[in-house]
Amino acid sequence: MAWQGERKKGRVAPNVAVVQVMDDRTALDAAAAIHSDLARGFIRAECFSCSDCLRCGSEKGIREKGLFRLEGKEYRVRDGDILNIRFNL
Repeated sequence: MAWQGERKKGRVAPNVAVVQVMDDRTALDAAAAIHSDLARGFIRAECFSCSDCLRCGSEKGIREKGLFRLEGKEYRVRDGDILNIRFNL
């Protein structure tokens, strides 16, 4: 699954998309599955796993425990990954 949302004051705004991404796809493919503009302006993907989110309770907890990652276009999305796509057009 790939996840995307807008950030406002540290919180995720209602603009969230959940998209199933087939095995062996890149973060760029996941961005394109949500919207072509995300793929065109792709900068990086903020990544963490769903299991880490459940264990830590929040994105803030994930960051505090050092489980939050920044990945590039060629990152292979794994089952259970949650991505926030950074982009600029």
